[in-house]
Amino acid sequence: MLLLNRTERLRRLIVASPGSIHTSRTGCGVTEQQRDVFRPWALAAASIIIDARADFPALAIQSAFNPLLYRCACEDCRAMMQARIGQVIQEWDAEKVSRCWPL
Repeated sequence: MLLLNRTERLRRLIVASPGSIHTSRTGCGVTEQQRDVFRPWALAAASIIIDARADFPALAIQSAFNPLLYRCACEDCRAMMQARIGQVIQEWDAEKVSRCWPL
């Protein structure tokens, strides 16, 4: 049961996209955000979900999402995506520790 809960937690963590990046501006609007942030995030998340398991390494998460940063032309979108990647990795590492070591 514990392993299933951890796998489900991983899935929930990565499915949540970076969210609303910023207001539309010249060179980066809704269309660009869909193309450069949300769709690539969903594809990378789907590839992780296929292989998701309780002992999934944080490095594999980072390896799946980091290439998305190079696709993104907008500095603000890239910074927000990088922050979300860091947050996912941090929460996944914390999940491992909290589930493995009772307080």
